Amino acid sequence: MQKFQNSRQNAKYIQKGDKYEELVAKYYRDQGYIVFKNSLLGQQDGGLDLIAFHQNHTLLIQCKNYTQNTQFKLKKENMEMIIKNLDEFKKNHLFYPHSNYEVKFMLVVSSPCVEFETFKAYNKKRIEIIELPISDNGEFIDTEKTKKNKIQT
Repeated sequence: MQKFQNSRQNAKYIQKGDKYEELVAKYYRDQGYIVFKNSLLGQQDGGLDLIAFHQNHTLLIQCKNYTQNTQFKLKKENMEMIIKNLDEFKKNHLFYPHSNYEVKFMLVVSSPCVEFETFKAYNKKRIEIIELPISDNGEFIDTEKTKKNKIQT
């Protein structure tokens, strides 16, 4: 019985994560990006959820959908693992059409789940961290913060 409950709980989290990835993909498509989901159903994505292309740059995006009241905080070691996975994908799977082609690592979170010191140490250095909060019904909350986070294309 416990195994069945754990399986149902995992399916719920996967569905919640997939929904957030769809919203983030739409967010970038609305800004003119061509966006692809990295993983296929039932396969590991290696920590990379979305790949977004626009003109002369590519975004490698990891999405994290945590509730607003989460006690979990991403720490330095979590960030290192995310960057390692994105860097590995970049080295092994991307072709660059010319030398001034830019690849950015992005961490998109639904709530403030990154430890403050970790945020200060990493944001806009090795990875860009943005918060795109969602409501209980699964839609983006259109806040000033969200508007400021929009990438200029």
